[in-house]
Amino acid sequence: MSYNLHIENFLTIEEMDLDLSPGIQGFVGDNAQGKTNILNALSAILDGSHDPRLIKDGAKRCEIRLEEIDENDDIVRSVSRIRTDKSNRLTSKNLPTSLSPKIYLSRLLDEIALNPIKLISEDPVKYLKKHLPMKVEASDLPRNMSDQVPFDLNENALDECEKQKQYYGSIRLKTYQEMRHQKEVVDELKRELPPLPEADLPYSREGVDAEERKLIEESATIDIYNKNRQEVIASAEVIKESVSRIGEKIDQFEIAIEDHKESIEIQKHALEERIKKLRAEHAEWERETRHKIDLNREKIEGFEEQKDEKERELSDVLKRIESNPERSTDQIEERQAEIKSKKRKLDEIDSLKRRHSQVFDHEKVYNSLKDRHSEEDELYKYFSYELPKILISRCDLHVDGLGFREDELYVNDRHIDRLSSAERAIVAVKLVVELAKRRGHIAVCLDGIENMDQRHREDFLDAMKDSGLKVLYTRYGRPEYSHETLVQKEAELSN
Repeated sequence: MSYNLHIENFLTIEEMDLDLSPGIQGFVGDNAQGKTNILNALSAILDGSHDPRLIKDGAKRCEIRLEEIDENDDIVRSVSRIRTDKSNRLTSKNLPTSLSPKIYLSRLLDEIALNPIKLISEDPVKYLKKHLPMKVEASDLPRNMSDQVPFDLNENALDECEKQKQYYGSIRLKTYQEMRHQKEVVDELKRELPPLPEADLPYSREGVDAEERKLIEESATIDIYNKNRQEVIASAEVIKESVSRIGEKIDQFEIAIEDHKESIEIQKHALEERIKKLRAEHAEWERETRHKIDLNREKIEGFEEQKDEKERELSDVLKRIESNPERSTDQIEERQAEIKSKKRKLDEIDSLKRRHSQVFDHEKVYNSLKDRHSEEDELYKYFSYELPKILISRCDLHVDGLGFREDELYVNDRHIDRLSSAERAIVAVKLVVELAKRRGHIAVCLDGIENMDQRHREDFLDAMKDSGLKVLYTRYGRPEYSHETLVQKEAELSN
C-alpha cells in the first residue's frame, strides 16, 4: 500500500498532492515560503479543534485528505478533515465499521513520527517518556491493586502513570481540604472548652427530678394544709374556752359549798338553842344539804374529768402545732431555687459531655481523613516517582549506546546535554526511525533539518534510504540533491 496526502486551501498552500510512498523528499527554500505548512498539514488532519485561521486567505474552506492506494492505483479508503469558517468535520470513505476516522488516522500518523528534531530543541527525557511504549507488570503495582489494574498494561504506561497521578492528586487535594476543614472544626470546638469534672455530682438528675415533683405536690397542697392547721388552732381555742368555762363552774360550785358551810355554821349557832326543838328538822335538813353536796361533788368530778380530757386534747393539738410549724411561700421558693440550681448544674455537665462527644466524633472523622489522605498521598507519590523510575530503568530504546540512567538520558556514557546539536540530531533521528518502524508508521517528518551540518545530513539521508519509511523534511536554502524540491511563494511563482 501507498498513501497520498491531498492538501487544498491550507494556510499558504492552494492545492497539492504529496506521494507518501517509501522514499525521501525534501522541501527547501527561503524562510516563510510555506515549507513547514506541508508538514503541518499532516498534523492538522488529526487536530480536532476548529481554527478558521488555517484556511487560505480568500478561500471558504480547506481540506486535507489522506488516501490509501493499492497497487492498481485505486483508492481503497480515505479520511478527510474539512474546515470552513463555521464548521470542522472529519469524514471517511470505505472504512471498516469497527474503525472511526480518528482511530484509523492515529494508526497511520503519530506525533512521535512527526518531528524528532524536538529531541534537539526540547527536553529529550520528557519527550521520550511521553512516547516510549513501556509495560507494567502486576508486581509493579501497589498492594491490593494487582487484581484491578487501573490501566492497560500494553499501552504507554508513563501516560497512564500521569493520569493516575492527576487522579490521585485531585482526590488527595480534596481529602486534604476536607481534613483541614475537620481540623478547623475540632480546633474551634476545643477552643475555650473546659474539661469534664473528675468527680460526679453528689446528686443525680433522677433524685433532683423526684425532689422537684415532691415540692410541686407540696406547693399545690400548702394552702389546704395551712387552712386545716388554722381550723385545728381554732378548735384548740374553742377547747381552751370550754376548759375555762368548766373551771369557772367548778369555782362557782366550790364557792357555793363554802357558802353552804358558812350557812350551816350560822344556822348551827343560831339554832343551838333550838337544837333540841329542831334536832329532827336539823337532821332532815342536814341530810338534804349533804345530799346536795354529794351531788355537787359528783358534778365537780365529772367536770374535772372533762377538763382533763380537754387538756389532753389541747396538749395533743399543741404538739401537732409545734411539730408542724406554719409554712410560707418563701420556703417553697428557696427550695425551688435550690432545685433550679441543681438542674442548671446538671444541664451544664450534660452540655459539656455533648461538646466533648462532638469533638471526639470530629476527631474520629479527621483521623479517618488523615489516614485516607496518607494512603492517597502514597499512591500519588508512587505513580509520580516510583513506578516511572521502575519503567524507565528497564526501558529498551533499541539504539546502540542510548539508555536511561537514574532517570537521565545517556549516549555512550555521555549525558544527552553534553552532545553537540548534530550528534543529538543523529541520535534523535535514529531513535524516531526505530520507534516509527516498531509502531507501524509510514512517515518520519523532519522540520528544519538545516540544524544538522551538511555531512551529518548526508549521512542521515543515506541511512534513511534503506529504512522503508517515507521521509519528508524541510531545509532552508537552495536544492542540493536530486530529490529536493524548491518551495517558493505563489507571487514569485506567478512572476
